[in-house]
Amino acid sequence: YKLEIHALAGLSPEEEPSPATIAALHDLAEQKNLADIFAESLTDSGTVRALAADLGGQARVLDPLEGLTTENEAAGKDYLSIMRDNLAALRL
Repeated sequence: YKLEIHALAGLSPEEEPSPATIAALHDLAEQKNLADIFAESLTDSGTVRALAADLGGQARVLDPLEGLTTENEAAGKDYLSIMRDNLAALRL
C-alpha cells in the first residue's frame, strides 16, 4: 500500500501534539493533497478529527487490536475481522 506514516503524537497516546507539529502535518497533508487522517481506536481522536475537517476530509480509525474488547466480542469480531476492517479503511 506504500504507506507513509507521519505521527501526530509521540510514544504516549496521552501526549498532546504541539501547535508546531499540527501545523507541520497540516502543511504536509496539503502539499500531498491528502485529506483523510487516521487515528488509533485507543486514543482520543479529537485533534485528528479537527485536522481532517480542516483539510476537508475524514478522520478514519485503525484498530491496533491490543486486545478484544467486550464490544468486539459481543459484535462477533475477532482478530481477522478487525484486520479486514483496518484494510477496508486503508483502501478508501
